Amino acid sequence: MYQKFVDWQSQIELAAGINFWVFTPISYSSQVVSGTKYQIIFAVGGKSTLTVSVYEPFEGDIQVEVLDKNFKEDSGDSLTSSLIGMIALVIAINY
Repeated sequence: MYQKFVDWQSQIELAAGINFWVFTPISYSSQVVSGTKYQIIFAVGGKSTLTVSVYEPFEGDIQVEVLDKNFKEDSGDSLTSSLIGMIALVIAINY
């Protein structure tokens, strides 16, 4: 299942209206109803999560609905946060 969920990243990003650097499925549930309906929670950086409902019919394209965007302010990846911190330090030292 993991790879299938990761393969849906572009469709999920389109529905969410944002692109993610980190996109890791951390839990899901499924129900068969003339296709399969999934509820998936993705880790999308830091402590942020994205919860979506994806309906995969037996034939045809998936349908994505964003259920919850739980974005935390500190969700920047650690490399970006470290770089910003180093730049601020260099600026402070030079002044």
